[in-house]
Amino acid sequence: MDTLNIDIVSAMFKDLHPLFPVTFCALDNNGFSVYGYPNLSTAPFCCAMRNHPTLHHLCRVSDHRAVSVSQNQNDPYMYTCYAGLTEIIVPVRKSNLIIGYLKCGQFAVESNLELINTTANNYESVYQLSELSLTNTVDTIRIFSEELAMGAKKLLAIMAENAATHNKALSNDYSLPYEINSYIESHVGENVSIETIAKHFNISHSMLYNICKKINNCSVKEYIITRKLERAKTHLINGYSVENTAECVGIDDTNYFIRLFKSKVGITPKQFQLAYEIK
Repeated sequence: MDTLNIDIVSAMFKDLHPLFPVTFCALDNNGFSVYGYPNLSTAPFCCAMRNHPTLHHLCRVSDHRAVSVSQNQNDPYMYTCYAGLTEIIVPVRKSNLIIGYLKCGQFAVESNLELINTTANNYESVYQLSELSLTNTVDTIRIFSEELAMGAKKLLAIMAENAATHNKALSNDYSLPYEINSYIESHVGENVSIETIAKHFNISHSMLYNICKKINNCSVKEYIITRKLERAKTHLINGYSVENTAECVGIDDTNYFIRLFKSKVGITPKQFQLAYEIK
């Protein structure tokens, strides 16, 4: 199956970033993030929001809806998420088939500043987010004019066309980073390891590390853990028990899963789940 040429996408993101310094992301045809620039990490404001189960769920709903809407149109879809931030997504098509998506976002247009501040204050009060200091992260949000946001929308459309055109020259070397991330995403529910990934792609551990560090800005182990915990949050929100959640993300030791979750998220899986139920 055709996939995005990550090297080409990366080069375009790097060229555009100095002009429009926001988070850029490449998604596979299922809507899963496989590459980010400057990296796959979310902005501080979004990170604080996603650390609360209810708000994390709303973020995922917003992300999935954006992918769904953009599937049915060729032009970039620019929208405002429930928290007031602006995002843009466009499908990359080859022979009328979607091979991936390009996305940029986690920024604000000037007209939405009041909405964002009001939302942050309301959520911090209603969901008791004082520990996350949500309102303190508002100042880190990039702010742009409507005109600049519209310009970015047009540029993203051009990038999607270029990504589709250059995809014709896709080679195994270019597609490997994309395929590695996709492989990890599809095997999150298993006991996936560095050894199994390297063996599957017939590459050395050091080469695997370098590829992962380049596209994800973290080690292979750290990326696997990140994807497992994101999947775990979804299962917990959907009512899975802690034990079943651990099993569903390929972790046999429930106690280890609880310790890992708390060390990365700041609360235990059960506390995360209860916070969502009390919404």
